[in-house]
Amino acid sequence: MAALEVAVLRVGSGMQPQETANTVWAFGTLGLTPGAEAWAALEAAVVRVAPSMKPQETANTVWAFGTLVMMPGAEARVALEAAVARVGPGMKPQETANTARGFATLGLMPRAETWAALEAAVVRMGLRMKPQETANTAWSFATLGLMPGVAAWAALESAVVRVGPSMNPQETANTA
Repeated sequence: MAALEVAVLRVGSGMQPQETANTVWAFGTLGLTPGAEAWAALEAAVVRVAPSMKPQETANTVWAFGTLVMMPGAEARVALEAAVARVGPGMKPQETANTARGFATLGLMPRAETWAALEAAVVRMGLRMKPQETANTAWSFATLGLMPGVAAWAALESAVVRVGPSMNPQETANTA
């Protein structure tokens, strides 16, 4: 862990969007909470590269913040929310679900533009959502206490009807 943190401090200022997202994602996937200095370097990288992040990079970063239960600082939050609003139209179902889950896990209420982007992604991608994506999105919205608009609700409901028969018990419980 110490070697990884030293590496983050050494190269963090030069990381590109994918490198930043992959590093934050790796910490989240491994369940390793970076030390304060390494986390500050990663947050600074997120702020710097978020305007260039692609949908998967954005989703993986938000997901990792949630998985690590590391609340983004003010600048990182603004940068990530702007990235979600910008890339939302290109998000795939898993990216949409992972982004929503990241916000919900943190209890972080998305700003209006971010919420609109997530809702629009659900409307666009609802017919392609798999059981896990449907369950995670429904759970995230409910956890945040956010009622989707009419179109997003219809898309999510349609997804549940379509994939409900193949949901496992956990997915069913998360959707209910």
